[in-house]
Amino acid sequence: MNKSLPRIIALAAAGLLVAACAQPFADDAGPAAARAARLPAPAGTEVPHFFFLPPLAPPMTGTGTFAADVEPVVRVALADGELVTPLAEFTVEGSAKERVRVDATDPAGEFWIVNLDLRRHPAPAWSVLRIEVLVDGKILGSLEALVVPNGAAKASAAGTLALVAGRTVPVKFRIEEELFERRQGIIEVWNPSGNALELWAVPAYDDFVAVAVGAYHATGLRADGTLVSWGDDRNGAVSGTPTDSGYVAVDAGLLYTLALKEDGTVVSWGAGLADMPAAPTGSGYTAIGAGFGFAYGILEDGTLQAWNGSGSATPTAGGFGSVKAGSSIAAVLDGSGAATLWGSNAGVAGAPIPAGAFAAIDVGYYHAAGVLADGRLVSWGAAASGYGLAQDFGDGPYVAVAAGKFAGIGLRADGSLKAYGSSSIVTEVPVSSYGYIAVAASPLDTLVAIRLPEYVVY
Repeated sequence: MNKSLPRIIALAAAGLLVAACAQPFADDAGPAAARAARLPAPAGTEVPHFFFLPPLAPPMTGTGTFAADVEPVVRVALADGELVTPLAEFTVEGSAKERVRVDATDPAGEFWIVNLDLRRHPAPAWSVLRIEVLVDGKILGSLEALVVPNGAAKASAAGTLALVAGRTVPVKFRIEEELFERRQGIIEVWNPSGNALELWAVPAYDDFVAVAVGAYHATGLRADGTLVSWGDDRNGAVSGTPTDSGYVAVDAGLLYTLALKEDGTVVSWGAGLADMPAAPTGSGYTAIGAGFGFAYGILEDGTLQAWNGSGSATPTAGGFGSVKAGSSIAAVLDGSGAATLWGSNAGVAGAPIPAGAFAAIDVGYYHAAGVLADGRLVSWGAAASGYGLAQDFGDGPYVAVAAGKFAGIGLRADGSLKAYGSSSIVTEVPVSSYGYIAVAASPLDTLVAIRLPEYVVY
């Protein structure tokens, strides 16, 4: 696929191979009708959001969004019992006559098409032809047809799909976006012994797209724009979670959570910022960052709005695109990837920032960490403390990072994780598992990640 990150294809276990293998045909088999009776009726309509079209299947009208950015492969083979002999394979990069391409001429909706020329790819009369459609190596659907001699009455193959030997068959099918899983998943937690054990009680949803972790509570953002919290409910950190929808981002402070809505407003709940007169008001926000009793928002014009402040002056230059807040420091990135740190913890806020443009940044208690534009993961600010938090990692490329107290966690472009620092929790994070899409860290080194389910059945 030509997506920036591959999508996992959700294969329905019952019905994706919509036609079973036919029994072998002997050269001296009975009449054509008897042979045809061994084949199932034309199929391809049982799987939502994927179906074959005439002349291979009955007419169907799409109910979803046509998937024009996938790269389907059409495979054709001769099926003789357990023996399958490849006959042809067609891709979107094939020759002009044998290329899988989009056709937008049908008022019923766009579809994919490739011409199967049975002269160029001859199949013996009375053989069984299997046609499969694949994306990313996974079969979306298949059907089988009986090849009848040129001039033979198709009625002799009544009840099955018959293709005439030596003719050209247009293989048409429709793939819709709804067949594919969105970027969402389940939450995994690695928690230092004795620290906020209730954070392990993650709600049993499999559609999280973002997560934020405070000292003793956490909040997840689901694919439908709703929020769910768990952990210690002191001061309503869990029970105060909004029950409406329309949220697009979430961040957690020490004992409270901040959430951004799609209309540009910000909501907070829990202890600390939510109880203060400076709690977020207004609208027009595009990003948020929650610290220890203070927070920041970025407005549509790229300027910062501070709620309570972090012990030093807030940058006023503008042009900012993202903001992060920690125990007593905060950081922003501007449109060029330049990082600015400030706050009362001079050991971090005043430490030299690694050279280069940043794609992502986060701030913890003893250190800051960032992903550079070249994919390197760097952390700095604690070199003299011996915590292993000042490093330049060369095992990327990375796409995201979250900084805690004595540890941090990075997300590589291949979906694997890298935990670093001196906390014992570092050894518990898997080093050879894949499928992760987001990471977070608490002020007390609870490390959290969102992982795509291995399969999602629709």
